[in-house]
Amino acid sequence: REERARETAERERQKQLLTAVSAAITRDLPVQIERLLKRELKSLAPTIAAEVGILNAAAFAAASAAAADGTKSRAQADSKAIERALPAAVAAAMESAVGPRIESVCASMQKALPAAVASAMETSIVPRFQLACGEMFEQVRGTFERGIDDLATELYTQKENAVAAEAGALVSSLR
Repeated sequence: REERARETAERERQKQLLTAVSAAITRDLPVQIERLLKRELKSLAPTIAAEVGILNAAAFAAASAAAADGTKSRAQADSKAIERALPAAVAAAMESAVGPRIESVCASMQKALPAAVASAMETSIVPRFQLACGEMFEQVRGTFERGIDDLATELYTQKENAVAAEAGALVSSLR
């Protein structure tokens, strides 16, 4: 019965530890990564807005110049050329403006991720692991003390029986 209780308690501790690890991985770590990404992406927003503004101004200037020529067909042709060239220009501008920043974000995440994992470990997993180890130690200590008490009782009983046997033989020899 006592062994079953210990096994049940051990399973419960293992379940708690697994729950703590799972919570750290599924709840705490993603929150820290999300915070890191938000912070880094906020720094990218002005760069993206500036590049879009530059491209918009260039497209407007080209359309205005074509319209100033006075030829409607030329303006339409320039407008269609701008429409075709705009996606490639936006992609190139974004790559040149945002690309290095993305690399910076990745490098920042590589530096921050170990700290986030360490923090999750320190705040969630390590305390629960310490608690589980403490409970296991108390279980071992309790079992050891009960075993020593049982052994001492048995030795005391054997000593009393031996003394009684010797005393009995001594008393009967004196009669």
